Amino acid sequence: MKIGITLPQFSADAPAMVAAARRAEGEGIDAVFAYDHYPRPGRPEALHGLTMLGGLAIATDTMLLGTLVARIGVVPDAVLISAVRTACRLAEGRFVAGLGVGDKQSDIEDQALGVSRPTLEERFVRLEHVAATLTHEGIDVWIGGRSRRAATLSAALGVGRNLWEPTEQQLQEALEEAEGRPVTWGATIEIGDDVGVGALADKLADLAGRGVVVAIVAPMKAGAADAASRVMHAKKLAGLP
Repeated sequence: MKIGITLPQFSADAPAMVAAARRAEGEGIDAVFAYDHYPRPGRPEALHGLTMLGGLAIATDTMLLGTLVARIGVVPDAVLISAVRTACRLAEGRFVAGLGVGDKQSDIEDQALGVSRPTLEERFVRLEHVAATLTHEGIDVWIGGRSRRAATLSAALGVGRNLWEPTEQQLQEALEEAEGRPVTWGATIEIGDDVGVGALADKLADLAGRGVVVAIVAPMKAGAADAASRVMHAKKLAGLP
Protein backbone atom coordinates (compact mmCIF):
# COMPACT_ATOMS: atom_id res chain seq x y z
CA MET A 1 0.00 0.00 0.00
CA LYS A 2 1.30 3.43 -0.95
CA ILE A 3 1.18 6.33 1.49
CA GLY A 4 0.09 9.82 0.49
CA ILE A 5 -0.12 13.08 2.39
CA THR A 6 -1.83 16.43 1.97
CA LEU A 7 0.05 19.71 2.17
CA PRO A 8 -0.32 23.10 3.93
CA GLN A 9 -2.64 24.60 1.32
CA PHE A 10 -4.80 26.96 3.37
CA SER A 11 -2.38 29.88 3.54
CA ALA A 12 -0.79 32.43 1.24
CA ASP A 13 2.63 30.77 1.54
CA ALA A 14 3.08 28.88 -1.72
CA PRO A 15 6.82 28.23 -1.13
CA ALA A 16 5.92 26.51 2.16
CA MET A 17 3.68 24.10 0.28
CA VAL A 18 6.52 23.32 -2.12
CA ALA A 19 8.92 22.82 0.79
CA ALA A 20 6.47 20.44 2.47
CA ALA A 21 6.24 18.37 -0.71
CA ARG A 22 10.01 18.17 -0.96
CA ARG A 23 10.26 17.10 2.69
CA ALA A 24 7.64 14.43 2.05
CA GLU A 25 9.56 13.10 -0.94
CA GLY A 26 12.76 13.10 1.07
CA GLU A 27 11.10 11.10 3.85
CA GLY A 28 9.88 8.49 1.39
CA ILE A 29 6.21 9.46 1.12
CA ASP A 30 4.81 7.99 -2.10
CA ALA A 31 2.39 10.76 -3.08
CA VAL A 32 1.17 14.26 -2.26
CA PHE A 33 -2.29 15.62 -2.95
CA ALA A 34 -3.86 19.04 -3.31
CA TYR A 35 -7.46 19.96 -2.56
CA ASP A 36 -9.78 21.79 -4.91
CA HIS A 37 -10.92 24.30 -2.27
CA TYR A 38 -11.16 28.07 -2.45
CA PRO A 39 -11.19 31.10 -0.14
CA ARG A 40 -14.40 31.49 1.83
CA PRO A 41 -15.67 33.35 4.90
CA GLY A 42 -13.56 32.32 7.88
CA ARG A 43 -10.79 30.95 5.65
CA PRO A 44 -9.50 33.79 3.50
CA GLU A 45 -6.57 31.92 1.96
CA ALA A 46 -6.44 28.76 -0.15
CA LEU A 47 -3.73 28.13 -2.71
CA HIS A 48 -5.11 26.89 -6.04
CA GLY A 49 -4.65 23.13 -6.13
CA LEU A 50 -3.97 22.42 -9.80
CA THR A 51 -1.72 25.46 -10.13
CA MET A 52 0.34 24.25 -7.17
CA LEU A 53 0.49 20.72 -8.57
CA GLY A 54 2.05 22.11 -11.73
CA GLY A 55 4.75 23.71 -9.60
CA LEU A 56 5.19 20.55 -7.56
CA ALA A 57 5.69 18.58 -10.76
CA ILE A 58 8.83 20.62 -11.34
CA ALA A 59 9.90 20.70 -7.68
CA THR A 60 9.73 16.91 -7.13
CA ASP A 61 11.27 13.98 -8.93
CA THR A 62 9.57 10.67 -8.24
CA MET A 63 6.45 11.01 -6.14
CA LEU A 64 2.90 10.74 -7.41
CA LEU A 65 0.88 13.98 -7.51
CA GLY A 66 -2.87 14.22 -7.48
CA THR A 67 -6.06 16.20 -7.01
CA LEU A 68 -8.20 15.37 -3.98
CA VAL A 69 -10.51 15.93 -5.72
CA ALA A 70 -10.98 18.32 -8.65
CA ARG A 71 -14.56 19.48 -8.54
CA ILE A 72 -17.00 19.49 -11.43
CA GLY A 73 -18.88 22.74 -12.02
CA VAL A 74 -16.44 25.38 -10.80
CA VAL A 75 -14.98 25.94 -14.26
CA PRO A 76 -16.09 24.75 -17.72
CA ASP A 77 -15.28 21.10 -18.31
CA ALA A 78 -12.88 21.93 -21.15
CA VAL A 79 -10.91 24.20 -18.81
CA LEU A 80 -10.68 21.51 -16.13
CA ILE A 81 -9.60 18.89 -18.67
CA SER A 82 -6.92 21.22 -20.02
CA ALA A 83 -5.62 22.03 -16.53
CA VAL A 84 -5.40 18.36 -15.56
CA ARG A 85 -3.78 17.48 -18.88
CA THR A 86 -1.17 20.21 -18.39
CA ALA A 87 -0.34 19.13 -14.83
CA CYS A 88 0.00 15.51 -15.97
CA ARG A 89 2.37 16.52 -18.76
CA LEU A 90 4.49 18.55 -16.35
CA ALA A 91 4.62 15.57 -14.00
CA GLU A 92 5.52 13.28 -16.91
CA GLY A 93 2.87 10.77 -15.95
CA ARG A 94 3.31 10.95 -12.16
CA PHE A 95 -0.24 12.17 -11.81
CA VAL A 96 -3.68 10.98 -10.82
CA ALA A 97 -6.82 13.01 -11.39
CA GLY A 98 -9.18 12.63 -8.47
CA LEU A 99 -12.56 13.95 -9.66
CA GLY A 100 -15.83 14.54 -7.85
CA VAL A 101 -19.10 16.44 -7.72
CA GLY A 102 -18.43 18.38 -4.50
CA ASP A 103 -19.85 18.32 -0.99
CA LYS A 104 -21.41 20.67 1.56
CA GLN A 105 -18.18 22.66 1.84
CA SER A 106 -18.45 23.31 -1.87
CA ASP A 107 -21.78 25.10 -1.40
CA ILE A 108 -20.13 27.72 0.82
CA GLU A 109 -17.20 28.17 -1.54
CA ASP A 110 -19.40 28.44 -4.62
CA GLN A 111 -21.39 31.21 -2.95
CA ALA A 112 -18.17 33.05 -2.12
CA LEU A 113 -16.94 32.61 -5.70
CA GLY A 114 -20.24 33.67 -7.20
CA VAL A 115 -20.52 30.34 -8.98
CA SER A 116 -23.97 29.09 -9.91
CA ARG A 117 -23.77 25.43 -9.01
CA PRO A 118 -25.24 22.91 -11.48
CA THR A 119 -27.70 20.33 -10.22
CA LEU A 120 -26.33 17.09 -8.81
CA GLU A 121 -27.61 15.20 -11.85
CA GLU A 122 -25.84 17.58 -14.23
CA ARG A 123 -22.63 17.37 -12.22
CA PHE A 124 -22.61 13.58 -12.44
CA VAL A 125 -23.21 13.70 -16.20
CA ARG A 126 -20.33 16.13 -16.57
CA LEU A 127 -18.15 14.08 -14.22
CA GLU A 128 -18.62 11.06 -16.47
CA HIS A 129 -17.62 13.13 -19.51
CA VAL A 130 -14.50 14.58 -17.89
CA ALA A 131 -13.42 11.26 -16.39
CA ALA A 132 -13.97 9.39 -19.67
CA THR A 133 -12.05 12.01 -21.64
CA LEU A 134 -9.04 11.92 -19.32
CA THR A 135 -9.09 8.13 -19.13
CA HIS A 136 -9.13 7.91 -22.92
CA GLU A 137 -5.99 10.08 -22.94
CA GLY A 138 -4.24 7.64 -20.62
CA ILE A 139 -4.49 9.74 -17.45
CA ASP A 140 -5.21 7.83 -14.25
CA VAL A 141 -8.56 8.81 -12.74
CA TRP A 142 -10.15 8.21 -9.35
CA ILE A 143 -13.82 8.94 -8.77
CA GLY A 144 -14.18 10.65 -5.41
CA GLY A 145 -17.22 10.08 -3.26
CA ARG A 146 -18.96 7.58 -1.01
CA SER A 147 -22.29 7.52 -2.84
CA ARG A 148 -23.72 4.65 -4.85
CA ARG A 149 -23.71 6.91 -7.89
CA ALA A 150 -19.94 7.38 -7.53
CA ALA A 151 -19.48 3.62 -7.17
CA THR A 152 -21.55 2.94 -10.28
CA LEU A 153 -19.60 5.48 -12.33
CA SER A 154 -16.26 4.07 -11.19
CA ALA A 155 -17.34 0.61 -12.29
CA ALA A 156 -18.73 1.82 -15.62
CA LEU A 157 -15.48 3.59 -16.53
CA GLY A 158 -13.19 0.97 -15.01
CA VAL A 159 -11.37 3.53 -12.86
CA GLY A 160 -10.42 3.76 -9.20
CA ARG A 161 -12.28 5.27 -6.27
CA ASN A 162 -11.30 7.63 -3.50
CA LEU A 163 -13.31 7.52 -0.29
CA TRP A 164 -12.80 10.40 2.12
CA GLU A 165 -13.43 9.37 5.74
CA PRO A 166 -15.76 6.51 4.80
CA THR A 167 -17.66 4.43 7.31
CA GLU A 168 -16.48 0.86 7.76
CA GLN A 169 -19.46 -0.34 5.74
CA GLN A 170 -18.76 2.08 2.89
CA LEU A 171 -15.12 1.04 2.71
CA GLN A 172 -15.93 -2.66 2.85
CA GLU A 173 -18.53 -2.36 0.09
CA ALA A 174 -16.06 -0.48 -2.10
CA LEU A 175 -13.41 -3.15 -1.60
CA GLU A 176 -15.86 -5.97 -2.31
CA GLU A 177 -17.04 -4.30 -5.51
CA ALA A 178 -13.62 -3.20 -6.76
CA GLU A 179 -12.97 -6.09 -9.17
CA GLY A 180 -9.35 -5.08 -9.56
CA ARG A 181 -9.93 -1.33 -9.64
CA PRO A 182 -7.91 0.63 -7.04
CA VAL A 183 -9.69 1.68 -3.86
CA THR A 184 -8.06 4.58 -2.04
CA TRP A 185 -8.79 6.04 1.39
CA GLY A 186 -8.23 9.46 2.92
CA ALA A 187 -8.87 11.13 6.26
CA THR A 188 -7.81 13.98 8.51
CA ILE A 189 -5.63 12.55 11.27
CA GLU A 190 -4.09 14.02 14.42
CA ILE A 191 -0.47 12.85 14.52
CA GLY A 192 1.00 15.51 16.79
CA ASP A 193 1.91 13.04 19.54
CA ASP A 194 2.90 9.40 19.95
CA VAL A 195 -0.69 8.36 20.65
CA GLY A 196 -1.80 9.79 17.31
CA VAL A 197 1.08 8.15 15.46
CA GLY A 198 0.26 4.82 17.08
CA ALA A 199 -3.40 5.10 16.13
CA LEU A 200 -2.40 5.91 12.55
CA ALA A 201 -0.11 2.87 12.48
CA ASP A 202 -3.01 0.64 13.51
CA LYS A 203 -5.21 2.19 10.83
CA LEU A 204 -2.59 1.79 8.11
CA ALA A 205 -2.05 -1.85 9.01
CA ASP A 206 -5.81 -2.46 8.81
CA LEU A 207 -6.18 -0.67 5.47
CA ALA A 208 -3.25 -2.50 3.91
CA GLY A 209 -4.56 -5.84 5.10
CA ARG A 210 -7.94 -5.17 3.52
CA GLY A 211 -6.54 -4.24 0.13
CA VAL A 212 -6.58 -0.44 0.05
CA VAL A 213 -4.11 0.68 -2.63
CA VAL A 214 -3.31 4.21 -1.39
CA ALA A 215 -3.91 5.67 2.08
CA ILE A 216 -3.88 9.47 2.13
CA VAL A 217 -3.20 11.13 5.46
CA ALA A 218 -4.28 14.72 6.00
CA PRO A 219 -2.37 15.83 9.12
CA MET A 220 -4.25 18.23 11.39
CA LYS A 221 -1.12 20.41 11.21
CA ALA A 222 -0.14 19.85 7.59
CA GLY A 223 2.52 22.55 7.76
CA ALA A 224 4.41 21.00 10.66
CA ALA A 225 8.01 20.32 9.72
CA ASP A 226 7.79 16.77 11.08
CA ALA A 227 4.41 15.85 9.54
CA ALA A 228 5.87 13.60 6.83
CA SER A 229 8.36 11.95 9.18
CA ARG A 230 5.56 11.15 11.64
CA VAL A 231 3.49 9.56 8.90
CA MET A 232 6.47 7.46 7.82
CA HIS A 233 7.09 6.45 11.44
CA ALA A 234 3.50 5.24 11.61
CA LYS A 235 4.06 3.26 8.41
CA LYS A 236 7.11 1.61 9.98
CA LEU A 237 5.19 0.79 13.17
CA ALA A 238 2.49 -0.77 10.98
CA GLY A 239 5.10 -3.13 9.55
CA LEU A 240 4.55 -1.94 6.00
CA PRO A 241 7.41 -2.08 3.46
